[in-house]
Amino acid sequence: MYTLRMVDSNQKQTNQLIGNIYSLIDRNSNYNEFSGNFRMLFGKSHVADLDENSDEHTKNVYAILDFMGDMIPLYKDTAYYIMTESGKTFSNLSYR
Repeated sequence: MYTLRMVDSNQKQTNQLIGNIYSLIDRNSNYNEFSGNFRMLFGKSHVADLDENSDEHTKNVYAILDFMGDMIPLYKDTAYYIMTESGKTFSNLSYR
């Protein structure tokens, strides 16, 4: 079982159980899938950062974590880690 650990800019830590299977949909690597999931999450299309309709979500969401149909947007100002059951870091998903 995997857990997503989120550490925000105020150092608040939150852990979310995400199960055995997850997919990371990256804005830069797979834009078409990212855009479709972005629309499902936010009810609007993703637009370029400099577009006049751009907002906090379109500018700062760099990936979407999909686990068994549930989705979590990943923001640039938060650190994200996939943790194993033993508490070890399996993957660092933070924005780079």
